[in-house]
Amino acid sequence: MGKKTLPREPWRGSQVCGYQIQIGSWHNSGNIFCGERKEHGLYACREHHQAMAEDEPDGRVRMAPGNAIGSRNKPVRLQWEPSDGSRPVEPTKQEVVDYPVG
Repeated sequence: MGKKTLPREPWRGSQVCGYQIQIGSWHNSGNIFCGERKEHGLYACREHHQAMAEDEPDGRVRMAPGNAIGSRNKPVRLQWEPSDGSRPVEPTKQEVVDYPVG
């Protein structure tokens, strides 16, 4: 797998794709998340936007409020999705080193 991957879900308001990828059996916790930059004007990187569009009858991707659309003008910064839905969780210094995004 040549894409950047993350061990947990990035904040949905960020410029990081965050598409959930299953590795191995559905009976394990082998989920990882895409760490690529969102494509300009899309809710995910180009590859994963296309995968989501193919799952929709009309080919249109719909997302809940709070999901950022890709923008060339916004910085790519690692932040984690909060468990309580409030503010994004800042990564540790080691996570920033271990999981470069964008």
